[in-house]
Amino acid sequence: MSTTTQLGASLRTKALFAVLLIVLLAVNVYATYAIFTSQFPGANDFYSRWSGARSFWLEGLDPYGDEASLAIQIGIYGRPVVEDEDPGYFAYPLYTVFLIAPLAPLPYAWAEAIWIVILEAALIGAMLLLADLFGWRPPLWLMAASLVWTLLFYPATRGLFLGQPGLAVYFFEVLALWALARGRGALAGTALALSTIKPQMGFLVVPVLLLWGLWTRRWRFVAAFAGVWGALMALSFLALPSWFGSWLDQLGQYPSYTAIGSPLWVLTHLYLPFLGPTSEGSSPSRC
Repeated sequence: MSTTTQLGASLRTKALFAVLLIVLLAVNVYATYAIFTSQFPGANDFYSRWSGARSFWLEGLDPYGDEASLAIQIGIYGRPVVEDEDPGYFAYPLYTVFLIAPLAPLPYAWAEAIWIVILEAALIGAMLLLADLFGWRPPLWLMAASLVWTLLFYPATRGLFLGQPGLAVYFFEVLALWALARGRGALAGTALALSTIKPQMGFLVVPVLLLWGLWTRRWRFVAAFAGVWGALMALSFLALPSWFGSWLDQLGQYPSYTAIGSPLWVLTHLYLPFLGPTSEGSSPSRC
């Protein structure tokens, strides 16, 4: 078989795989919508971002402002929040609205279904990248079981139900590590920059990797991060010059509505109250 024939066969195989993957994702989105999101709307962690982005793109509102925050609260609670409830603030860097923009015009049930499937793909993609990164080549049945377990593992499943953007951040961070190991600096820098949509997940990872990149002279990696992150920041300030201060204000309020007890407090107060109070007192600690 000639090289040209082999190349053509390889391209046809890749094209067929791409088509099958798109069909599989589309079927998954429709099934998620029909069975889950159209019947039981949820994913509040995503709803705050989606509603904030929708207010920004469709109504021209500041996603950190009172009107956008009220829209989020009405969408979640059906009313404004009362004291001690999570106000559901947008609370993410403004450039998150650019990433969510394609989903903003859609009805929430469809947007939620697409987002959940994206997160499922992110979890599976991260698992495959890690397997390749560590040179793990299990039998097909074991790899299939591992991929299923990736979705059913409690933290991942809970993240899917919540529509937690942190799962997408996890994928970007794994992609950055994989790309660095494979010498693909531009891809690594781009992925790491996109991972900053939830800075608290990478407040150590991002600076450590960038310092390592400077130390080892991985200029393409550092330049790609600086270029992509710088472009996201510049676009954010052009779109809404006041966003950074508003974002910091919402971050400053975060501890006031994220009270939760330690595992011992939760166990003795919520699930096994007959065990009696613990020495931690009757109020949950701040996390």
